[in-house]
Amino acid sequence: IAVNSGLTNNHICAFTVKDTNIFVGTGGEVFISADNGTTWGLANYGLPVGYIKSFVVKDTILFTVNFYGLYYSTDNGLSWFNSTPPPTGVISALEVYANNLIAVSFDGFMGISDTDVLLSTDNGLSWSIINSGFTQLEISQIISKDSILFAGTKGWAYNEPWGGVFRSADGCFSWSGVNHGLANTDVIFLALRDSMLFANVWRFDMVMG
Repeated sequence: IAVNSGLTNNHICAFTVKDTNIFVGTGGEVFISADNGTTWGLANYGLPVGYIKSFVVKDTILFTVNFYGLYYSTDNGLSWFNSTPPPTGVISALEVYANNLIAVSFDGFMGISDTDVLLSTDNGLSWSIINSGFTQLEISQIISKDSILFAGTKGWAYNEPWGGVFRSADGCFSWSGVNHGLANTDVIFLALRDSMLFANVWRFDMVMG
């Protein structure tokens, strides 16, 4: 059953739940539903129109990433504010880990890039580079389970040896590839369910690990 009333852009790119509200990010806007998706309204004030890459919730703060950077809202999307830009590039992925923000900054094109993993202990007011071991990679997503972080990286559909999924057990300071059985290393999206890790790769294959 479609639940799209008020949802004027059906290109859904990101999704999260905060308190009793559902948020979706589209190819240009953020929408909110307070009635389990029956109706939707815009939640964009202060947020420039741009492809919404992801959401994370930390304590009472909702964060989102779009082409223009990292934005945060303390009032359930009624208003948005720009966080401090990272020291390098623009933020392309974001996750909450050990009550801190872990972000990935990307500056480049088609895998020829500078990519850094960043740490913020003050909700995005300041950033420090904690790992630069992803040189020449674009990280599409970073997610955590317990004390483990996983990063999906772009192999640009040609199965280069430097793409795929990486794992860190020490808070991003070191990473190792976990690609056994992953024939396509161009990872677009990662998801966790219980003890299973799912990777959505280019050409829309879904791989379970």
